[in-house]
Amino acid sequence: SPHQFLEVVYNRRFELLMLFMLFLFVIFVGAIAIYIIEESINSKINSLLDALYWSYITITTVGYGDITPLSTGGKVISFIIVLLGLTIISFGTSVIVTAFMEKLHTIKEESMANHLLAHDDYYIVCGYGQLTKVLAASLAQEGKEFLILDNSEKNVKNAIDDGYSAILDDPARYDVLKRFYTSGSNIIVLALTGSDVENIYISINAKSISKDIFVVARASRKEMREKYIRAGADRVLLPNDLAAFMMEASVVKPVMYKAINALLNFKEIASLDELYIDKDSAIVNLPLEEAKFNLYRIVVLGIQRGLEGEFIFNPPDDYILKAGDIVIVTSHSRYIEHFKLTHNLKRNIWSR
Repeated sequence: SPHQFLEVVYNRRFELLMLFMLFLFVIFVGAIAIYIIEESINSKINSLLDALYWSYITITTVGYGDITPLSTGGKVISFIIVLLGLTIISFGTSVIVTAFMEKLHTIKEESMANHLLAHDDYYIVCGYGQLTKVLAASLAQEGKEFLILDNSEKNVKNAIDDGYSAILDDPARYDVLKRFYTSGSNIIVLALTGSDVENIYISINAKSISKDIFVVARASRKEMREKYIRAGADRVLLPNDLAAFMMEASVVKPVMYKAINALLNFKEIASLDELYIDKDSAIVNLPLEEAKFNLYRIVVLGIQRGLEGEFIFNPPDDYILKAGDIVIVTSHSRYIEHFKLTHNLKRNIWSR
């Protein structure tokens, strides 16, 4: 639009002004030079105005041909002016095109940000590596709204190539995180960069913006856990410890490893899921036994009482299901989906 064009020109006013001044300088120098050399031998150059006219149409490569240099010196000046004119015009075009590309990139980023902020529940994923790639695939499969922030151009390109919304920026900066905050929204910030320092800064800044932001942070080692908690992280992940546990299980307890691996990776066999019980659920305020999970071939592994309550492993049959409870179950995915549909249940959006 004209407004955006003017904005682009204004933002690049210094570069364009310098090129314009150089353009005028070359015109005047070329005019004076051709006037001095050609005035006495060229009948078509009778004044400095004629020389300026010739210099202008030459540098812009219009070249009407009504004035042509006759001397060798005049021809050399013509060659130099044309070369300088093409160079200046090329630089000017490059500046404007680059500015437009940056503007289009900014518009695209604003569009992604506005799309994210239009939702009540969303994730801000900080960092894009191997761990984040797996997580992003799961979030996309679940239909979650999320945006990836990374200060590495290569990582952002990889995320975009994988089909995700990603912005090149430093997620550890307060103003960057603040840009993607809206009051009243349920926001989860995932600090998953490869640096403990960056992840701690992300945790601190996210909690500085709002105590209601839920922060999940990745720690490189167990000794860092307490520092993350002090920084405000609500949950600390230790992927190295988890990987070590799985490696040990695969060697020492291979059958248990197969069972865990099947639950995590082969959903056509069985899957783990969590069911969120709200006030409209059909099984709210019922004893666990009367919920009839067993009729749907669903095994209840445990129940989290509210977001901050205790986790009850293998709850008794007389346990009363309350609104806000999160039930951890395992079964075939189609049985779980059928149970949710028939009992007005939903997966807990915020896994806290």
